Amino acid sequence: MKNGKIKGNAKWLLAGNGFACALAVFVYTAVWFAFGNLARFVNLLFSQENVKAYLVGVDPLLYSGLRLLASCAALILSVFAIGAFRIGLDAWFWKRSAREYAPYHLFFKGFLMFGKSAWLWLSLKIINAAVLIVFMIPTALFGSAFYYLTVNDFSVYTVLAAAAGTLLSLIGGILFSWTFMQKFALSTYFIAENPLMSAWGAIKESTVYMTGNEKKLMLHKLSFLPWLLSCVLIFPALYVLPYYYQSCACFARGLLMSTRLKNDSAFILGSPLLET
Repeated sequence: MKNGKIKGNAKWLLAGNGFACALAVFVYTAVWFAFGNLARFVNLLFSQENVKAYLVGVDPLLYSGLRLLASCAALILSVFAIGAFRIGLDAWFWKRSAREYAPYHLFFKGFLMFGKSAWLWLSLKIINAAVLIVFMIPTALFGSAFYYLTVNDFSVYTVLAAAAGTLLSLIGGILFSWTFMQKFALSTYFIAENPLMSAWGAIKESTVYMTGNEKKLMLHKLSFLPWLLSCVLIFPALYVLPYYYQSCACFARGLLMSTRLKNDSAFILGSPLLET
């Protein structure tokens, strides 16, 4: 399916649900921002001179223990909240991508399996960090060469070549890592459709269907770049982000439908992945 048709379907599916989707995306973004910075806020709180002086005055071990405990609690709470909200969002858009009625309580579906949602979100973040580190190795090498050449007063052209290599490898590393991560783009939809599936089962299943289709999805997402850049003005985000999420769900459903038509194998846990 072409990008234009996918986007057209996404716009049609959002008709009449724009306000609810905008509100849900706004809540998710607010939760992501608040809980994503919760650990940082805890560290800033414990770094306050009056708080630190009081707790250290009582017992230095008490201060260290409370700070560690609060930081761990903040991280755990962040993973649970963000993971659950993201599964809920994808569950709603996934349901609409089948042109079916999607009740608004689906936005909170992730909280019915918040442990699995959290584990999936955390697993994807860990994989993303590992992949990024691997693809950033050339950048580190070029950066080290650039630093060495600069310090040792090599010719301007040599230094510029090393700087250009660093920049190009940085951009390439980001693009390659992002493309690789598209392998796991279907995992949240699998969890939303099959609550009994494990987080790692959804990740593995996603790689099966996305292998060879990573570039297609990446290019589809890149086509939203002008729209996403407009979100710096905040208010356009209330239209653009629901449009983006729905379009990605339509892309995923189209891909899975075409796969099922080819080999009739898109079944998970004995149940059809795609309802007919």
